[in-house]
Amino acid sequence: DGDGTFNGEESDVDDDDNIADDTPLEMPDEPTPDPTPDPTPDPTPSDAYFYESFTNGQGAFTTNDVTLGDGLTYVWKHDASYACMKASAYSGSAKASESWLISPEFSLAGATSPVLSFDHAINHSKGTAAEALTLWVKESTATEWTQVTIPSYPASDSWTFYPAGSADLSAYVNKTIQIAFKYTS
Repeated sequence: DGDGTFNGEESDVDDDDNIADDTPLEMPDEPTPDPTPDPTPDPTPSDAYFYESFTNGQGAFTTNDVTLGDGLTYVWKHDASYACMKASAYSGSAKASESWLISPEFSLAGATSPVLSFDHAINHSKGTAAEALTLWVKESTATEWTQVTIPSYPASDSWTFYPAGSADLSAYVNKTIQIAFKYTS
């Protein structure tokens, strides 16, 4: 019913197998994000298993529009003003949709306790964000996706980006996986 965005460093894993986000975070008391983000992306950490900032586009991620409501031609789109991928199913009114933003495959070989962290903002959401914006993982040899808990969602609708916390990927140690952000409305 609304918009959801995911911003930067979806899986920047450090030496301790923690996914780190070294982008400065917006503080909760700030009313809106800076509409002109720094156009220079952070350098890719040398110890990252996978890294995508979405600063200049959707990178190697692909989209899969499972359901597009009347008048929609897409759900996920790069938003250059906020340097993020944005999901929206609004075209004159809220439309029913299901769309996935899917990473390329990457290996967690050698990881011991990997986690995934990212920043996200949710605005114009009808219902709960935890139902509309979810995180999924699939092993390269599997056909089915498994939902992974996003630890934290923004407390209210705004374009302020908040850290999602650390989603546990320890079940995928030494495996090749894909992650996906699923948007439904």
